[in-house]
Amino acid sequence: MPSATLAVRSVIDSRPPDRTWLGPVAPVRVPGQPPLDLGPAGPPARPVHLTQVTAGWLTAPRPGLPPAGRWAASLSVALVEVLQGRRAAAQLSRWVQEDVLARVALVERRRRASVPRSLAPPPVQVHSVRVQHPRADVAEVAAHLGLGRQRHAVALRLEGLGDRWLCTAAELGPGPWPL
Repeated sequence: MPSATLAVRSVIDSRPPDRTWLGPVAPVRVPGQPPLDLGPAGPPARPVHLTQVTAGWLTAPRPGLPPAGRWAASLSVALVEVLQGRRAAAQLSRWVQEDVLARVALVERRRRASVPRSLAPPPVQVHSVRVQHPRADVAEVAAHLGLGRQRHAVALRLEGLGDRWLCTAAELGPGPWPL
């Protein structure tokens, strides 16, 4: 049997040249929407009661992560502001895991469809935050929030991602926005 030789030919590139169909994308701005910065900040405008739970089965937080209490207080306010329609859910994309963000965005859309825009939501106030660390890179947080005369609870699970926290679970209640 004669041996076969393999010939290699160059392929003609038949793809069209790259094109950008959209111009530069401008950031979406919602009127009256405050900027979101969950980085280190100074003291809060209103004193917040922060409690670090200590027990024999708990550990210390991993060095390099920001204090979970203050960070969770800011995130709790931002979550409720999204649900109130004061903030876009996309602002939380860096700080909240994708499945949690999808649930928050779904509740936000349902609420916007059912609540008249003429009603201004009350500002969110953080009354207290309680933090415990079951592992060095995990924080479990319970926050007590006030919206006008109403009181609400927020429970968060934060996991260390490099030098920042990522919210991997959130529960809010009681209120008009069950997650």
